[in-house]
Amino acid sequence: MKPTAKTIKEKYQKFLKKTVGKRPSKKRMKEIDLIMNNLKNKNNILYNKKLAAIWREIVAYESNPREITLFRKHTFSRKNLKVTSIASGLGIFELFIAKEIIPEGKIILIDSSKSMCKKAREYKKKLKVMNAQISFKDANKTGLKKNTQNLVIARRPGFTKSQKWPGILKEVKRILKEDPKSAFIYTTQKQGNKSKKEIIEELDKAGLKLIKIEEFKEMSGTPIEMIIAKVKNKHKD
Repeated sequence: MKPTAKTIKEKYQKFLKKTVGKRPSKKRMKEIDLIMNNLKNKNNILYNKKLAAIWREIVAYESNPREITLFRKHTFSRKNLKVTSIASGLGIFELFIAKEIIPEGKIILIDSSKSMCKKAREYKKKLKVMNAQISFKDANKTGLKKNTQNLVIARRPGFTKSQKWPGILKEVKRILKEDPKSAFIYTTQKQGNKSKKEIIEELDKAGLKLIKIEEFKEMSGTPIEMIIAKVKNKHKD
């Protein structure tokens, strides 16, 4: 029996509680904000270690089951997808997808932080998720073969403001299958995000086409935009 959106939401909430614990209080989040601000001048190794240590609480505070239902909506609910997540962090969202959404597929989690990858591997082992792979690499140099992935996702990594963004988009286009059902799903905070026109132009330069922009809010109330794009059809687009 095909699980309903409500069932998936409930499963995700239970999954979050099991992996990252209860949602922290606003007071605790203020403390975490201070910790993060104080980390700014530290070297990258120390920064990444300390960030990985507190990221579990950030995930618990921000994660909204609505994102899972939107994800399923734009992936046609296929169970055997090949998925790559870039800048995957602890990989909580991705491990849930591997276990509950694509049990017959495979997901590759890519992150440039060794500390985040280490934590993600601990969660993978704890949850016994066999169809997930953790890879320490850069988002614009995944090392994956061309035209092999059904989906590429990136969840709030702030890439659009990075100089690497054009290269990342080209890498996304390179590894995505040239299939109408393949997609790039990128979520970012709405505040400070680029205009729709800019988004379309940047995707176009990389050989991608905007399909839709969905909106939802994190549990904290922060507005989020989910950008869904596909590889351009050379003959029709």
